[in-house]
Amino acid sequence: MSPSSSSSSESKLPMKPIPGDYGIPFFGAIRDRLDYFYNQGKDEFFKTRIQKHSSTVIKTNMPPGPFIAKNPKVIAVLDAISFPILFDTSKVENIEDGIASQKKANFNNPCQVMSFNYIFRLFCGKDPSETSIGSKGPAIADKWLALQLGPLFTLGLPKFLKYVDDLLLHTFKLPFFLVKSDYYKLYDVFYASSGPILDKSESFGVTREEACHNLVIEPPVPFQYAKAKEDIVVESHHAAYKIKKGEMIFGYQPFATKDPEVFDDAEEFVGHRFVGEGEKLLKYVYWSNGRETVDPTVEDKQCPGKDMVVLLSRLMLVEFFLRYDTFTVETAVLPIGSSVTFTSLGKATSI
Repeated sequence: MSPSSSSSSESKLPMKPIPGDYGIPFFGAIRDRLDYFYNQGKDEFFKTRIQKHSSTVIKTNMPPGPFIAKNPKVIAVLDAISFPILFDTSKVENIEDGIASQKKANFNNPCQVMSFNYIFRLFCGKDPSETSIGSKGPAIADKWLALQLGPLFTLGLPKFLKYVDDLLLHTFKLPFFLVKSDYYKLYDVFYASSGPILDKSESFGVTREEACHNLVIEPPVPFQYAKAKEDIVVESHHAAYKIKKGEMIFGYQPFATKDPEVFDDAEEFVGHRFVGEGEKLLKYVYWSNGRETVDPTVEDKQCPGKDMVVLLSRLMLVEFFLRYDTFTVETAVLPIGSSVTFTSLGKATSI
């Protein structure tokens, strides 16, 4: 396997200038934004630039750009070898859903409800139904997420209306007053119900107010940003590149975790990919701000609940197949994430 990202000034790989360009100021960022959202789409946006420059480390502009982001210029790391530089906190800093009676059943809604209720009980020690928000928590959280992530998706309008879509979502910041009332409903409930957590935060020098804001919501996105703290060298599979202090680094996780130079049939689902000898590939599975094989610590950016997420996902899968032998689903792409709808279920014949 190729070496991992390097933070030293030397590399055994040939040192090359980072290819790509940012285009004409202002208009280059607009051009790239239109390509990313409308003309090409996310994956094709990166694929065409990788092919054009024969490199998985490139210069480009990232949305939303003008007028929301002052500086859209980034250095994108788009392979499994270069991507982990984003986890090295010594060198970079963060810039950071009743089924039987229906023919179809959407999975997203009960999954979101289940997730919100679990997190609330975990931090607050009670069910949200026992508070003033009742069952409205997931819907309120969705509104807040939509505002935060608005500049990162489109409305799905016909292509001839792309400039209208772009103007509405990607040109100016969406006003906070649209969700301010709902946001503070969540904030007030968390503040009143998570006393022990807030007490602990104060012992670490974090104010109760700041800690509570961090509890309310943190949007999950498939990409990461970091700023170089010093001049560093990043290696890809075939070359090394120097990134200067202060330059913004951008990582697109789907490309790093489907790197064809690491994974066979990278675009296909292979159920046994990480079994047996394949277990060595787990170090190239990046999620939760780190490698699958690395445990979270106070010194890194990994989610401390990483292992719990895996455990709960496994338990849910086991519980599902204890109840059903077969199922069929319909999937669709949403502005952020995917939609899953069950169209049939075959009850388990034995337990």
